[in-house]
Amino acid sequence: MDCIFDLSARERDEAEAEAEGSKTVLYLVGDYEAAASIPIGASLPHLEREHELLPAAFYEVFTTNLWKWMRVYDYAAAKEHAAMWTDGLSEEEIKESVYPKVESSCPNVWAGMERRSK
Repeated sequence: MDCIFDLSARERDEAEAEAEGSKTVLYLVGDYEAAASIPIGASLPHLEREHELLPAAFYEVFTTNLWKWMRVYDYAAAKEHAAMWTDGLSEEEIKESVYPKVESSCPNVWAGMERRSK
């Protein structure tokens, strides 16, 4: 890419309009055919020893920036996926489904932030 990712399309257009002369643009598109997990869990207790909010901050910054390059299936995505698939199901179907268990299975990565804000 020839521009900062955090710019909106409008901001990029304005910046390009203000640029003098012609500009050559190169766009890189990734086409992923596989998935992998990134084992960051063992690092989080070490970060928490430094500060109670550091694991949540690291997780948020890491996943936000990784999203710029590839799809990230994290806890929020799992909860959203579960909600999507249980929407419209009857109570009987929901009881038989694994999706209601997703919410209780996901750790609350923002627990430290919630404690701090109260």
